[in-house]
Amino acid sequence: GGGAMALSVGEKVAELEALDVEALKDRYKALFGKKPQGRLAWSRENLLQRLEEKVLGLPEMPPDHFRAFRQGEISELVLRLRSEYRDVFGRLPNGAWASDE
Repeated sequence: GGGAMALSVGEKVAELEALDVEALKDRYKALFGKKPQGRLAWSRENLLQRLEEKVLGLPEMPPDHFRAFRQGEISELVLRLRSEYRDVFGRLPNGAWASDE
């Protein structure tokens, strides 16, 4: 190899956010080995979310959680705990789910 240095996570995310839907679909196919289906196929926001989760090594999450995370309202730790909770109990914690408590 050599040449270009690996991009930081922030740079990867910024790069994704600069892409249009078609480019995001291509990126999705490259990362996940399959074409985006359903809502993913036409929603730039959804595609971007799935790709960013992958790049950031985050669990897949509902869009409102992802937005809260991107806006700094929830920490990565809380996201991961929530995801584990969902895996164990089959649903997301309710009540004060949006807080960091």
